[in-house]
Amino acid sequence: MEARQSLPPGREGLHRLCVRLLGLRRQSAVLDELVEGAIEVLRAERGYLVHRVSGGEPLFLRRWGARPEGTGEPVSRAIVADALSRPGPVLVRDASTDERYAMRDSVRRHALRSVLAARIGAEENVALYIESGSRELGDEELELFRRILEVSDAGLDLSAETAHLESSRDLSERFDRGGIVARDESMLQLLREAGRMADAPHPVLIGGETGTGKELVARFLHRNSSRRDQPLVMVNSAAMAPELVDAELFGHVRGAFTGATSSRPGLIRAADGGTLVFDEIGELPPAQQAKLLRVIENGELQPVGDGQVRKVDVRFVASTHLDLEAEVAAGRFREDLLYRLNVLSLHVPPLAERPDDVLPLFEHFLEAEAERAGVQVLALAPGVRQALVQHAWPGNVRELRNLAQKLSVLARDGVVEVADLPTEVRRSRHPLGSLAEAERAEIVRHLQAADHNLSAAARSLKISREGLRQKMRRLGVPRRPE
Repeated sequence: MEARQSLPPGREGLHRLCVRLLGLRRQSAVLDELVEGAIEVLRAERGYLVHRVSGGEPLFLRRWGARPEGTGEPVSRAIVADALSRPGPVLVRDASTDERYAMRDSVRRHALRSVLAARIGAEENVALYIESGSRELGDEELELFRRILEVSDAGLDLSAETAHLESSRDLSERFDRGGIVARDESMLQLLREAGRMADAPHPVLIGGETGTGKELVARFLHRNSSRRDQPLVMVNSAAMAPELVDAELFGHVRGAFTGATSSRPGLIRAADGGTLVFDEIGELPPAQQAKLLRVIENGELQPVGDGQVRKVDVRFVASTHLDLEAEVAAGRFREDLLYRLNVLSLHVPPLAERPDDVLPLFEHFLEAEAERAGVQVLALAPGVRQALVQHAWPGNVRELRNLAQKLSVLARDGVVEVADLPTEVRRSRHPLGSLAEAERAEIVRHLQAADHNLSAAARSLKISREGLRQKMRRLGVPRRPE
């Protein structure tokens, strides 16, 4: 039986490095292995990860191999600068005879000979620097170095994805999410902030467009507070009749007005010991704003028709889609109430800024509808996901949920087809029919030019690798051609 032909030493080492890098899930471990593995594959003596601080000074060595001789920085700043200023690697076969670097102080002081250097990932200030003093690095090592950079990109992508998943899992373990579906990092960060605020006694003001999920965030605050077992009362400021606001909020005694046939405690007292959420606080009439301020500041209220002041212990959460500072300037909202409500604040981003949430939310709504109807969850035909993530969703999560409910009724044969989508959602798929499509075409062009290397494409687009990955998910751009 003929023996299997072994790989050349460099290729075999590259294969081992690929296996090791792709098996790591921590960025620090990936970077450590990258330097050590590159030294091994290229049969070099030293390797460094060089971090250039913003402004160019100084050079900070993040990882390095031993250099027994010399003092000061053990790398050539000129070579590092060249590596950080270009998309591809820099090969210096012999620094002592290379007219670009031969007269540099670091080259002469350390008797530098052969160097390979290149930027790592999409960042513009970190370089991998590999040095050989005993042998000249040439075209073969340059090709191996390119492959090492490619696999390092994949390893760093995997470590970033792992960090993201662990962050999401940690959030679920630390807090009761109450069924909140969040995959986008912006929303996960919001929940982390809300978790830190949950048990504080201070009011929280939640801003954001209509339909983004402000009420869910308010419920999250209550659910993760020490008041979780006490009442949670939701108040829709815009839905209350102006003439009944006082009685609804502060309560009334029997006979306080026509039709008051019995005493009622009011919504604020109903929340005593727990949390009261004012939805659309900007719609509260000015007269009631002053009375609410007294409750927040002193914990005191006076029911309509009652001469007695009542004490309450309530945590206040308010939400609004309005710019309350503009409302204050227009004289429609009390400045002192805004200051009291805005001790802690959160902003729920619109769905257009949370591209990674679109598909998980849509699938969640489809699953809920299927469970309600006792039927199988709808499948999505090719092209549907891309159309969904490209749509701007001006109605935010509410619009997305309504579409899922509509399709659960109208879709045929258990599959959502592109033709089932509303015209405004399908339109984003038309060639050059939208800014999103133009942006998608630009990203695809850069990916093709970079041979689908994410870091190289990100550099040419002048964005971070993570920023490119988010855009690709939002626009439905595959990592490789399908």
